[in-house]
Amino acid sequence: MLTDTYEQVADIQTAVTLLRPGAVWKIKDGSFTEWHDERPCPSMKEVQETIKKINKFKREVKTIWTNEQLAEQKKKEGLSQRILNDRPHNKVGKGGGKPFSHKLK
Repeated sequence: MLTDTYEQVADIQTAVTLLRPGAVWKIKDGSFTEWHDERPCPSMKEVQETIKKINKFKREVKTIWTNEQLAEQKKKEGLSQRILNDRPHNKVGKGGGKPFSHKLK
């Protein structure tokens, strides 16, 4: 079973999903650029505080991973990091990347 620990870190999408389920939004450079929901848009402070609470909870839960699950998580983490590294805003001399857009079903 568990031979290593792996912490899944919460992100903005997770926090906004908890704060405003079903909201349609776009974010760029740490700010909401679009908000399509009748409820008020959460502040970035509220989002960051929610992320901290989620991560604190996850650290307190003693999850036991199988070796296969750990290998899959590390594979996904590597792919995510490659995608982030290839974004235009990470290249020297380039402008910002495309805004993140998310619609929950």
